[in-house]
Amino acid sequence: MLVDVHLAKAYEQYQTGDSTRLSSTDLYYSVLAKYGVADSVFTRSVIYYSSHPKDYDKMYNEVLDRLNAMQKEQQDKQELNVGNQKVERDSLTVE
Repeated sequence: MLVDVHLAKAYEQYQTGDSTRLSSTDLYYSVLAKYGVADSVFTRSVIYYSSHPKDYDKMYNEVLDRLNAMQKEQQDKQELNVGNQKVERDSLTVE
């Protein structure tokens, strides 16, 4: 779930155009809805992990590992397609 929260934050930074722009609140609540988690439950989890730094660090290292793997996968796709003059674009690719 935290991976999706970070992806939503990144998406928010790269949005363009006023008519289709989603607010950070919309993105945050869409992630909560995807996982069926209430805002209060998510907040309590953040408070819990904030008071248990070893667990929090372990969890965030896993989040960072997943985000880095996703980034590498996208870079690898782009590198494979550059030789063929075809550059694949998708929702994770930022121009």
